[in-house]
Amino acid sequence: MESRVAWLFRSPTVDIVDWRCAGHAGPFGGEEWTDVHEVVVARRGAYVRRIGREEVFVDPGTVTFGHPGETYRVRHPLLGGDDCSAFRFPAAAVADAVSSRDSDADDGPAVRFPAASAPIDGPAYLLHRLAVHAAGDPGAVPIEVEERAQAFLRRVVDSAGGRRADPRRPARLTRRAVDQAWHARELVARRYRERLDLTHLAGEVGCSPFHLSRVFASVFGLPIHRALVRLRLREALERLLATTTEGVSAVAYATGFASHSHLTDVFRREYGCPPSAVRRLRPPDVGALWARAPMR
Repeated sequence: MESRVAWLFRSPTVDIVDWRCAGHAGPFGGEEWTDVHEVVVARRGAYVRRIGREEVFVDPGTVTFGHPGETYRVRHPLLGGDDCSAFRFPAAAVADAVSSRDSDADDGPAVRFPAASAPIDGPAYLLHRLAVHAAGDPGAVPIEVEERAQAFLRRVVDSAGGRRADPRRPARLTRRAVDQAWHARELVARRYRERLDLTHLAGEVGCSPFHLSRVFASVFGLPIHRALVRLRLREALERLLATTTEGVSAVAYATGFASHSHLTDVFRREYGCPPSAVRRLRPPDVGALWARAPMR
């Protein structure tokens, strides 16, 4: 598979890009950069992004932010590359989103996102996915795509204003402990469809289950189980959007859930609607969904 970039939508308020990377084995690749304010969501796969000395583990549970002129390098701990959605915003849009939660924020071209990355919750991921879906729909009017993109931007900026995600060297943890947490994150990203247990995972990482549970939450800001379930839910949503022929039960078993009802219960808590609703969403229903989705 070759890497490719497809421009799905372009307007003065947002560009939306489908970015599919073939990945590469080994250490960090060559230097890359962005020329705009950019918000990137991984829909499949995982990679590590390094800016300066800071490294971020990126999977479908993480959103990353880029600034004009910022350089970074990427390595792929898993085979198969990744699929990403990139939202490219003008400085004015970012300034508006940032100032809505921080009255002292810069409102000029030098405006910055609150963090380099943040966890992306279910409603935010669904907002992004609906914006991408509309961007690829020839029948969608531009304002529909733009408003969905703006709603997504506001939500992830609010999320990034809290605890930063994936600090490579959190306080009071040894380098070995941080490396163990990262090793566990890679294993979860590779094997999230399996019935993993903490004892087995800790054995592969080389520490006790209690130690691993503590350091993983400290490094990544969420428990291991939550990271695993979130990856299952992201794949389930992608499968539901990709085809109408695969039943919800089939999606549940393919993504690691025990049953149709198990997926439905967890899906509803994460996204604010049952799996069946994703396939029949229309603009009025989407507006109601946004209104119901609470910040977490």
